[in-house]
Amino acid sequence: CPLDESAADLTLAAADGAWATLRSSNTVDAKPYGVAIDQRAREIIISVRGSLSIDDLVTDALAQPAPLPRAVDGGDLDAAPAAHSGMLRAARALLSQLGPLLGAIESAGGVWRLVLTGHSMGGGVAAVLALLLRLRWRENGRTALAAAVQCVAFSPPGGLLTESVARATQSFAVSAFVGDDLVVRLSLRSAQRLCDECVDALAQSQATKLAIMHGALRSLAAPAAEERPSSTRGTELGAAHAEGAQQLAQHRATRPPLARALWPPGRLLQLSRGVAGEWRIAPIAAEQLQH
Repeated sequence: CPLDESAADLTLAAADGAWATLRSSNTVDAKPYGVAIDQRAREIIISVRGSLSIDDLVTDALAQPAPLPRAVDGGDLDAAPAAHSGMLRAARALLSQLGPLLGAIESAGGVWRLVLTGHSMGGGVAAVLALLLRLRWRENGRTALAAAVQCVAFSPPGGLLTESVARATQSFAVSAFVGDDLVVRLSLRSAQRLCDECVDALAQSQATKLAIMHGALRSLAAPAAEERPSSTRGTELGAAHAEGAQQLAQHRATRPPLARALWPPGRLLQLSRGVAGEWRIAPIAAEQLQH
């Protein structure tokens, strides 16, 4: 149910010590988030929720690259710096919502450490927001505040930032994920490649479409043994394979070019189970995520 936002005025003078608030509005652009303020430590944590609603799925699906300002971190090394369109829209909306808090930080004097975090879509929005905040404060001459912005993302989307911008975020962001997590490997480009490989495999298969569908359904209950074509169906399968080869050639000639490659943010840390069941954490290069 919607949270009461009447007491959620964002101000550093709200209380002595720790203070927190939540905002629950959820649209394609506006995302639920929480703010926690520790005045003694001069630290603020902003956490963005991950995908949960239909609106969030629409945001996720807006995966085409959208232009970033050239002055963002790493933007000068890219002919056209860009980010995931849906998450860039959400980050800009959140930047606007945080106006009172940012104004209070700027008026308070000194340096406040600002940590942006989130899971899945929330991690992607947090990383893009960190870029926008650092740019805002650099342009306003508040370089110390810009340098104090950090991001910790949990399983953010793989298709988030163009390469030079993603590499630049390694100086202030870290992304952690578990094992073979899909989200950190997911992008519009990887989805296109998966679709192409499925078409290629189906077109070159020696099995009939009915056999493939039957095997897929049967594998949901138990692994199925490989079906080998019988000699009585050799002529039928030969014709089907020839037709498939023709369809494959047509598909390869007419399929659209792959989308521009986008990358996950920050330094990447992979958590995995060891032989004895203990958790291990190790750095991993973005190239290893099979972009």
